[in-house]
Amino acid sequence: MKHTILSFAVVFSILFFFGCKDEDTLSGSEQTGDLTGQVVLLDSNEHYVQDKSGVTIQIEGTSFSALTDTGGYWTIKNLPSATYSLSFSKPTYNTWKNTSFEFVGGGLTWFGMDFPINGSTVRIEQSPTFTIFLDSIGVAGGDSGIVNTDPSIYGRFSTPTTDANRKNLRVFISRNPNLIIDDPSTCFSYTDFQVTNWQYQSKTADGFKINIPSQFYLTGIAPGEKLYVRAYPMHTSGLGGYYDVKTHKTIRYGYGTASNVVSFIH
Repeated sequence: MKHTILSFAVVFSILFFFGCKDEDTLSGSEQTGDLTGQVVLLDSNEHYVQDKSGVTIQIEGTSFSALTDTGGYWTIKNLPSATYSLSFSKPTYNTWKNTSFEFVGGGLTWFGMDFPINGSTVRIEQSPTFTIFLDSIGVAGGDSGIVNTDPSIYGRFSTPTTDANRKNLRVFISRNPNLIIDDPSTCFSYTDFQVTNWQYQSKTADGFKINIPSQFYLTGIAPGEKLYVRAYPMHTSGLGGYYDVKTHKTIRYGYGTASNVVSFIH
């Protein structure tokens, strides 16, 4: 009788152990899966690139990574479920990241951005390569001027503009002559413009004239104040970027080299 009771206890213990082990494996962090997605590329002229190969997708802090094929597709296999930071990079292109991606696993998961293009794709792009030189504000030919209405900005591009290759720029206005795009505290207003071939009003090649509506900067500005203007090349779709959960900062990219600074007195 004692032998029977002992045998039953041993069998019960073995069944209980394996039952608990199976349940823990299914619900715990050991669950794996495949992560897949697609990347699209934009060149410095904002044209889609046909060959989308060579983009590295890296699970930061791990050995898991993948390279895109010519169609931009990629897959990382047998990835354990966890919260990861993913980076998408290629030489001469801006790096895009998702610094807090929760991967559940247990099958095939498609990776996509919050605001996808062409479905759930990740877009990485080259920054514009043209440069901007600002000549004057208010009146052509001067270094600065007194502006009582919407100011006119006169400037030039480093490369020709056509309707097929239009130029986009973001103009910042500030009380600070050292205004920079990466530090919002250095400027209080900005507005975007697109310059095409038919908008030229230049006496020199590749010149342009744009008018800044006063509602973009007049609030809180007293007569006689000196204001500063700087422009950045950018794409039609605006600036790219991502939020870094570790630094609690928004990382911006997709803009070119800053122009010189010109000033005017309101």
